Amino acid sequence: MCPDVDDKQREWFEGEGVASLEKLGFAPGQRVLDFGCGPGRFTVPLSRIVCGHGGRVIAIDRSRDGLTQLQQKLHACGQASAVDTVLVENGGSIETMAVDPVDAVLAFDVLQHIENWGRFFEAACDVLKPNGALYIYPAAVPHPGAVDMDAARKALADHDFVEAASHCIRLPHANEMVEDTVYLFRRQSQP
Repeated sequence: MCPDVDDKQREWFEGEGVASLEKLGFAPGQRVLDFGCGPGRFTVPLSRIVCGHGGRVIAIDRSRDGLTQLQQKLHACGQASAVDTVLVENGGSIETMAVDPVDAVLAFDVLQHIENWGRFFEAACDVLKPNGALYIYPAAVPHPGAVDMDAARKALADHDFVEAASHCIRLPHANEMVEDTVYLFRRQSQP
């Protein structure tokens, strides 16, 4: 239970968030990289699902403040030991990280902040296990810097990813709950 967070966050972290992420296919024992995790909207419920049986979440962000907020939430929810937080400063990104292979990468509401999608998708492919999953939430609801999913699909195909599914789920965006689409891309198995 998360006693030191407000009721709205607690419901997301313990109930609706867990159910939404399970609908996407997350399961106990997975290793997941949450790229651009911010204050942990998805990291905390994800940690409740995957941790145990060798599962782990690696939360990466460029904001020291966001990671501090995430760590506070993880402590309040008793999940601090389940998540590794990594600060990427000075323009660094996933391609500068030495990360053990993961089952999945979350790129939720971050593509509009990444200048070179090709480098990002190549790096995601490098950290994913064969047939690993890349989950993209482009935040299609009114949002500055809209993500062109057709362009993203082309860039992903150039890096051996295929679109496997899309799911419409309820999730937090900005300061409200929205119904929006999350796309699942699978890394092609290496020959």
